[in-house]
Amino acid sequence: EDAMAAMTSASSAEAPGAPAAAAAAAWCEVESWLYALRAVTEGMVEADAVFVPRIFNVLGGGTLPTHPRLRYTSALLVGALSEFLDNNNALLEFAVTHVLQAVRSGSSSSSGGSGSSGGSSRAAPGCNVVAAGASALRDLCEACAPQLAPWIRSLLDACVGDSLRGKERAVVFDGLARVINELPVAERTEAVRTLCEACVRSLWEGVQHAGDSDERWSTAVRHDLRALAAVCGTVRPDAPSAATGAAAAAAAAAAAAVDGGGGASATAAADDGVVLVPTLEVLQATWPALQQIFTAWSGDEEVLERACKLLGAAVRTLDAYAQPLLAPVLDAVAACFAREQHPCLLNLAAHAAGVLGERKRHWQRPDEAAVRAAGAATPVLSAAMASLATTA
Repeated sequence: EDAMAAMTSASSAEAPGAPAAAAAAAWCEVESWLYALRAVTEGMVEADAVFVPRIFNVLGGGTLPTHPRLRYTSALLVGALSEFLDNNNALLEFAVTHVLQAVRSGSSSSSGGSGSSGGSSRAAPGCNVVAAGASALRDLCEACAPQLAPWIRSLLDACVGDSLRGKERAVVFDGLARVINELPVAERTEAVRTLCEACVRSLWEGVQHAGDSDERWSTAVRHDLRALAAVCGTVRPDAPSAATGAAAAAAAAAAAAVDGGGGASATAAADDGVVLVPTLEVLQATWPALQQIFTAWSGDEEVLERACKLLGAAVRTLDAYAQPLLAPVLDAVAACFAREQHPCLLNLAAHAAGVLGERKRHWQRPDEAAVRAAGAATPVLSAAMASLATTA
C-alpha cells in the first residue's frame, strides 16, 4: 500500500509545470520503491498475489516518470513476478509486452565488428535496459513456457535478427528455447531455424576474422557460440512417433554425417519410428564455422572453450541422437588437441565418450559410428596421457 501511494504521488512530480528539482527527484523515489517491491516478491505467498495486478496497473498506467533507470528496474520487477503470472494470461500479456519493450529499447551490450554498443539501453551509468529486459523475458519463459507457446511467432519476431547481440542474445535464446520445447512437434524445427538463423550468420561472419587484432570479433564469436549453446542445450529431441520400417530406413539414409557433404538431417531413425531433432539442422549450419574455430581459432582459448561448450551441450541433450555428430566432432577435437592441448577439448571428448558408451538402441548404424568415433577419440586420450606423464 505504501509503495502504491508513494509511486502515484511521485509520478505527479513530473507533470507539466512541476518544479524541475521535483521532476529530477521523482524517478529516484519511484526506483527505490520498485527495488523494494522486487525484494519482497521472494517472500510472497499466494495470498499476496492480489497486489500483483495493482503493481502492473502502476507500471502500465503511463504515469511513471520517463527515465531509463525506471525502465531497467521495472523490467527486473516484472521478471521477479513471473511465478505469479503462470495462471493469469491477462497479466502475462502485459508482462511480456513490457519486457519486450525493454529488450528492443536499444543496442545490446556487446556486438562484434561493425556492430554498435550503447544507444538508449545505456542512457544512465550502470543501466542496461536491454539486459534487464532479456533477464526478465528468460524468467517469464522459464515460469510460463506452456502459456507462452501460442505466442512464439510474436516472440520470435520481436527477438530475432541482427538487432539483438552480445550477452543479451544468449539470455533471450535460453528463454525462448524453453518455450519452443512446449510447441507441437511439427513446429519446433521451423521455430529453431528462425531463432538461430541470424546468429549462425553472425558467427560465420565473425570466424572469418581469425587473427584480427580487433578483439570485438573474438567477443562477438564467443557470444554467438553462447547463444547457440543455449538453444542446442535446451531444445529436446522429439519422442519416437509411429512409423513404418520403410519410413525409418528412409530417415536413416537421409541422416548423413555432418562432414559427409549433405550435413545432418533434422530426423533420426529409431527402432519404432522417426524422431525429429530440431537442433541437428542448426548444428549442420554451424559446423563449417566450428571447423574454422578448431583450426584457425584454436589459439584463442576462450573461443575454443565456448565452441566445446556448445558441442558438449548438444551432445548431452541429444544423447543417443547425437550419433551423426560424434565422429566428425572427435576427428576435429583430435586434430586440434595435437596442436593446442586445452582441457576443454578433453571435456568435450568425455561427453562424446559417454554417449558412445551408452550404445542406445536409437542409433543408426551403431557399429560403424561407434568404431569411427572411438577411433577419433583415441588420439585425444593418448595425447592427454602422454602429456600427463611428461608433466609428472
